[in-house]
Amino acid sequence: MLKDFKINSQDGFFIWFDRKYKKEYYVTQLEMCKTRFIKEKNSKYNSIKLEEGYSKEFNSNKPVYYSSSDILSPFEENYGMFLINFLNADFSNFATAYLTFFSFYGIRLLEEYSGKLPSSRSFKSELEYKEFYEEIFYKVRMNIKRLQNTIRRSVNYSYNLKGITEYKNSSAISKFITYSIKNNLFKYSENINIYYNVNYAYNINEISIRKVNPNDVTHKIENKTINPTESNIFNSNYISNLIYVCLNEIVTNTKVSIGICKNCGKYFISYQKKPEKYCKITYSENDEICKNIGIQIAYKKKQKDNPCLILYRKTYQKKLMYAKRSGNEKVKESFKEWKLQAKQKVKDFNNGILKDDDLIDWLKQ
Repeated sequence: MLKDFKINSQDGFFIWFDRKYKKEYYVTQLEMCKTRFIKEKNSKYNSIKLEEGYSKEFNSNKPVYYSSSDILSPFEENYGMFLINFLNADFSNFATAYLTFFSFYGIRLLEEYSGKLPSSRSFKSELEYKEFYEEIFYKVRMNIKRLQNTIRRSVNYSYNLKGITEYKNSSAISKFITYSIKNNLFKYSENINIYYNVNYAYNINEISIRKVNPNDVTHKIENKTINPTESNIFNSNYISNLIYVCLNEIVTNTKVSIGICKNCGKYFISYQKKPEKYCKITYSENDEICKNIGIQIAYKKKQKDNPCLILYRKTYQKKLMYAKRSGNEKVKESFKEWKLQAKQKVKDFNNGILKDDDLIDWLKQ
C-alpha cells in the first residue's frame, strides 16, 4: 500500500516543485548551526534561515543539533532556490560555504565526492562542528567548484548572461539542451529516483481507500490537502543530480527566467516575463532585499540628476547662506516660511502633483 511507503532523510535528498504557487519542498538531514526554523507568510512548512546577527566565525560554545525532515514535514522555500543558492554559494572556505549552502541543505554534497561520511550527530560546539567537516571540505572543494562552474556556464549560455550574445534570440530550453549535449550534462541524471504522485498518499489518511470518490478528492484539492500542481518527487544521494533536475525544471518553465541582480551580482529567479533587475534573496530572516535597495538607489540617482531638484538645492543653499549672514530677523523668518513652502512644493513634485515647469517657475520667483 502507498500509505506504508516511507520517505525520509535517511534515504537521501528529496525535492519537488510547485510551479503554480512558486514553491519547492525538500527532505534532508541537517546539523542546526547558526540557523533557525521560521514559518514565512503564505507558507505551510518551515523554512531555514540564518539567525539574526549570526557570526561568520565558528568559535562559539553553542551546541549544534541534528535535525531532519520527511514528506509529512518537508522544508519549504521559494521556487528555484535550491539551484539559485548553489549558483551563488561561496565555496572559497568552509565558513562561507556553510553560510551560503550547507546550512540550508546539509553536507551531503561533501559525501558525493569524499565517500560515506559518519552518521550525523550532535556536536558539543560550533568549533567542533567546523573541525569535523572542514578538512573533508578542503579535500573535495575543487570538485564542488568544478560542478558549480559547469552549472553556471550552462545558465549563462541559456539565458544570455555575462555578455553572451551568440544565438541571443534562441529559446532558453534550446540553448540548455545544446549545452547539455555538448558538455554531457545528462550524466547528472544517472542516479535519480522518481516517485510519481506518491505525496498524495500522505495527504489522504482521513479518506477511506475503499470509499474514496472524485467528490472527496475535489474537496481535498479545494482545501489544498491534496495539491495536484506539485511535481513528482525526485530523490538521490547525489546532490549534483538534483541540481541538474532543478536546472531542468527552471529552464523548461517558460513563465520564469534566471537573471543577475544589478545590485549584488547574484543569480536569481525572475517570476515575470520581462526579467527583473533586482533579486529578493535573503539568508537571514530580516535581511534587506536588493529590490528595495535598488529602487532606493535608482530614486536617489534620479533625484540627484533632476534639473528641477538641482535648481531647488541651489536656491535653498543660496537663501540659507543669505539668512545666516543677515542680522535682520525678518529675513530669517522669511527664509523659514519659504523653506516650508519649498518642501511642500518638492513633495508635490515627487508625487506627480506639480509639473516640472511649475516648480521651476516658482523657484525662480
